[in-house]
Amino acid sequence: MNPIVQLEDFVDELEIAHVDTDKVANQLNRMIGKYQAEVLGKLLGSELLALYEAGVAISPPAAQWGNLTEKVKPVIAGVVYYWYVRNNHTTTSSLGEVKGKSQNSISANPEYKMVKNWNEAVDAAFKCADYISNNSDMYGNYYFSLYDYRLGGWSRRCLPDIFQRINTLNI
Repeated sequence: MNPIVQLEDFVDELEIAHVDTDKVANQLNRMIGKYQAEVLGKLLGSELLALYEAGVAISPPAAQWGNLTEKVKPVIAGVVYYWYVRNNHTTTSSLGEVKGKSQNSISANPEYKMVKNWNEAVDAAFKCADYISNNSDMYGNYYFSLYDYRLGGWSRRCLPDIFQRINTLNI
């Protein structure tokens, strides 16, 4: 499947420095491939994911699949941003994890931006889930109901991580 998120999507609050360099672009493209598959699996489930992949494989895809693509895009972008920043905040050396020393700047903690963008991805995941649930005529009844989770029928821990908000304290 083609990537839903493109390098050009990492702007404004999702901005990643030096995305125009080969090293950063290659790393981001690998992460997009990894996390797109992971997010789609968690967000859509196996049956709806199979229908989605078949639907977007047709050129041009039907409107229902194009609409769903637009709903999942901010989820994937937020998750990729979070993991890219988390993985690149330090560098692995022969001594373990280290922070590079900047000559004319002071290193800042990226937690606030990471948490903010992750939580926006969670909000987008719930919006996507609501969209799918409210359009069962287009997407079938393959989708599990998040409303049961919200009403307390299930523990929050049962939800996939893309439906769980985080904070800087990790609690």
